[in-house]
Amino acid sequence: MQSRPFIVLFMFLLLSSVGGGSVNAQDKGFHFGPLIGLHHGEEVSLEAGLGYGEEWIVGHNLELGRGVGLSIERVMAKDPVVGARLSAWYHIFLALGLSAGYYTDFDQGAVVLQPELGFGLSQGRISWRTTIPFSKMPQGMSSSDVTVSFMFGL
Repeated sequence: MQSRPFIVLFMFLLLSSVGGGSVNAQDKGFHFGPLIGLHHGEEVSLEAGLGYGEEWIVGHNLELGRGVGLSIERVMAKDPVVGARLSAWYHIFLALGLSAGYYTDFDQGAVVLQPELGFGLSQGRISWRTTIPFSKMPQGMSSSDVTVSFMFGL
């Protein structure tokens, strides 16, 4: 099955994003906070939700982070598309992320897997995201996009 490596990566990111510390790093601790995102591909979409993450400082000022989030995404297509996503990320300058979600235009829906790769520090990232659907995607969804997202720690 083609999606098996992505599911394994998702589980690895999800499990590694909680717990554990970094050697020779100043731990800034875990925190909850609002999560926002902007995605631009064939269409623009906005994302809002809650995240739980950890940040730590390596060297002089390099802030790294990891976390998980639950969010709602609204695709600004001609016919609105709404999705719910569970995501995990790891930012070590290179940003790695993986999301699983369900998107619907209220006529049809699709379960999708969305791997991300880009640049990230602390709880922010700029990345490229591709969408791997497990059924026919709703009209107006982008198959890939550029993502800017950030989680604010409270």
